[in-house]
Amino acid sequence: MAETIYDVAVIGSGPAGYTAAFRGAEYGLNVAVIETADKLGGTCLHVGCIPTKALLFNAEIWDHLKNAAELGIDGIGTPVLNWAAVQKRKRRDHRKAHQGSRIPDEEAQGREVFRLRTTHRAGAVWRAYGFR
Repeated sequence: MAETIYDVAVIGSGPAGYTAAFRGAEYGLNVAVIETADKLGGTCLHVGCIPTKALLFNAEIWDHLKNAAELGIDGIGTPVLNWAAVQKRKRRDHRKAHQGSRIPDEEAQGREVFRLRTTHRAGAVWRAYGFR
């Protein structure tokens, strides 16, 4: 691998990390983003905020349906939860959020992708993504 000098190194590719990386690249800086996950986006996008909010929305709707008569809505009957459909919607919402965050598919965008070994997390493999 050719040696590359970066102007900025951003640790983590969550909402702040990828925003900083793109902003640095917009200003013409050579930016490296260092991330432990296989995908850019951080915990919030992939397992935290976005998926959780999708499930919480379903729970809220479920609660309204169970209490529809109290809310003046008749004829609902007994709601039945379709967990597979709930998961499908969660995945769809996640895909939309990932696309909306402007995080590119690094290989398709010609980004440099390389792996770093570190002793910081007991030899965990960290990935670094180059942005230009």
